[in-house]
Amino acid sequence: DTLTKENIYVLNSPVLSNSQFKKFINFFGKNSVIIDCSFSKDENLEDSIIETINQTGRSMIFTSFILFFGFIIFAFSNFGGTIILGVLTSVILFVAMITNLTLLPSIILYFYKK
Repeated sequence: DTLTKENIYVLNSPVLSNSQFKKFINFFGKNSVIIDCSFSKDENLEDSIIETINQTGRSMIFTSFILFFGFIIFAFSNFGGTIILGVLTSVILFVAMITNLTLLPSIILYFYKK
C-alpha cells in the first residue's frame, strides 16, 4: 500500500501537544485514523500491550528495516570511518527494533503488574 491522504495514522500521545495534534487533524481532516496510546487503569495491561504491538509493530519493523538497509550501504565505502558508522548504526537499529518489540513489553509487564 502507498501512503495517501486516505490512510494516515496518527498516534495521539503525550509527545504531541494539543495544538500540534489539532493542526494535524485539521489538515488531514476525517481521513486520519487516531490510535489512542493512553492507558486506563481499568483496562488489562497485557491486552493493552498486545493491542499496541498489533497497531504499531508492522510500522516499527518496516521503518527499522528501511533505516537498517539505508545505513548498511555505508559499509561498502572505502573510508574506514564511514564503514564503522554504517555497521554500528545498522546493528544498533536492528537491536533496538528487537528489544522494542520483545524486551520492552516484558519489562513493562514485570514492573507494572497489579
